[in-house]
Amino acid sequence: MATAWLSKILSANPNLMKCFHSSVGVFPTYQPNRTLDEVMPAINEWALKNSVTYSGCVHLSRMHGVAARPYCLEHDIHFCGLVRQPILAIESQYYEKRSLNYSESFIAHPVFKWASNIPSLEHLLTDLTEEKLVFLKCNVYNLKFSIELEFIPEPVFKFEEYTIDYEVVRKILECITRGAIDHDPIIFEAFQNVGKLNTHRKKPRSVQETWERSWSDWQRDIFSSLWRYYYGKKEPSFYPEISTLLTL
Repeated sequence: MATAWLSKILSANPNLMKCFHSSVGVFPTYQPNRTLDEVMPAINEWALKNSVTYSGCVHLSRMHGVAARPYCLEHDIHFCGLVRQPILAIESQYYEKRSLNYSESFIAHPVFKWASNIPSLEHLLTDLTEEKLVFLKCNVYNLKFSIELEFIPEPVFKFEEYTIDYEVVRKILECITRGAIDHDPIIFEAFQNVGKLNTHRKKPRSVQETWERSWSDWQRDIFSSLWRYYYGKKEPSFYPEISTLLTL
């Protein structure tokens, strides 16, 4: 996963920085529903105990994306955004959840109830299956985070750039340390050596291949409806090519 990869890179120098992946490792057992006002004091305590100068986390389940920003601003914690090409991010998450036999009672699920009120989605959800709900959730969460990042003043870093270009990692370092650090040789070595990000597919597919060959009509319809719902007439600044793709 992209965030796990980044947290591993940023934590490569144990004397300098620790980036927790969600709250994994902060507490004795993984508790994904912790909030930042529970997690951040524990991270600060951990950093003090282990003499680590910079510490933080990539995301939390209950305070994901821009939802974490108000807390960070209030507590003088530097915040930046991470975004990934939505079609590829949705495909990756959908494939992972399906492979784990992810299931739940979907008719009462709040995402279904919310989405069923969108006119352009109503006909797509009449025969809702577990498979469709998983795909719907991946779309809602990804597109909601993407559009929210469009409106923040803080830097936003693209997955497609920081995973292949160390110069972008340097900008992340500079951002989260408020200009104190823009390079570390151990982090650079980790960037070169950590390896694959995603093992779902032996051969990665492009955005267009995913859209045209991997996704069915109902998947493309769900994505298109939600994209237009969230973005409306706003031209996306992160991935403007999606607007062109939807007109093909």
